[in-house]
Amino acid sequence: MSAGAKPGSRASRVLAWLCAVVLAASAARAHETAPAQGVPGASLQARAESYAISQQAAWRADLPHYALVFPIAAGDFDAYTAQLLLRFDGRDVVLGSAEGVEAHAGGLLAFLLANWRPDSRAAALTDRFWFASNHSRVALAQLYQSLERQIFLPVPGRTTDAIDGRLPETPQLARVQLRYRAPTGGVVSQPSDAYSFLRLLAERESDLSRSWTNRLGQPLSAELLLSQAWAYYGERREPADELADHSNLHLVEVLLAFSRRRPTSGAQALDPNQLKRRFLAVELPRTDVSRDVWILRVGHALESLGWLLEDARVAWSADERRQVNDWLRRLDRASEPALAGVEVAHFVKGLRMIAAQRAKLAAPAP
Repeated sequence: MSAGAKPGSRASRVLAWLCAVVLAASAARAHETAPAQGVPGASLQARAESYAISQQAAWRADLPHYALVFPIAAGDFDAYTAQLLLRFDGRDVVLGSAEGVEAHAGGLLAFLLANWRPDSRAAALTDRFWFASNHSRVALAQLYQSLERQIFLPVPGRTTDAIDGRLPETPQLARVQLRYRAPTGGVVSQPSDAYSFLRLLAERESDLSRSWTNRLGQPLSAELLLSQAWAYYGERREPADELADHSNLHLVEVLLAFSRRRPTSGAQALDPNQLKRRFLAVELPRTDVSRDVWILRVGHALESLGWLLEDARVAWSADERRQVNDWLRRLDRASEPALAGVEVAHFVKGLRMIAAQRAKLAAPAP
């Protein structure tokens, strides 16, 4: 209660009513996604939620993962972003911290756009963020444009430096070549995955057909990069090759976002059920893997399943529901390996999404 609201006053009654509304809404949301006894995946969700609570304080150091599970307090956001550091090379900008550049190109830009609230509104690319470590205010659009110059399509048989403007003849998954000037002098060129920026292109690019030329001379557009990713996802690859590029674990969410930008019918339409069929046929079997990659693969598979279930365009047959439920039951029974590390945040997010859509996985009435 605020210091100015006297007990029994109208202000006090209004404040009490507002608190009751907020608490009721929070309770309803918790009930929607809470583990339900006997429901496939419920046992695993209970374990994951318990582990996340035990690690909440430690996870604040990795706020993008923390935000998958917990709401971000203003003080936590300010403390985290105060450590961000920009590195430059001409027009190119790379985001990171004093410890190094970001692990996933575009991930910190996506984090700022999702969580920064200038003037209590959603952030836009035109907004200028204060980077305390650099003592400068920089438009988020400058980071976006820099990523446009740094993203590229690999060309099989050629090194990155030898691409010389060529485009691949077969579908490829985009990569990013982060480029910045080191404090000791000289230019550093560091490869990175591209999924965070691909999703930003799918969701924020106003004109998917708008073209630009990257640092390697390739003519690119959001449409080209995302169409290549769509075709690439449909091909079967070796699991070890996929783990070499973290983007593979996020392609369902990226491509669902892309498909929503395309026409709903006709030759240009993209059917999200294609993603579902490929996920069920290829991704779920690949979660039966060794301990060292189990948490990485299973957590992201649960999140991908959650994205598919949330999409109203995706239909689920009785056999597909049975396959998913059997998979979730197997995960419930698995006691090893133990859940550990910040990647468990993907378990929690994915299982909450699945729990909120559990009616779609219910067995059909006889």
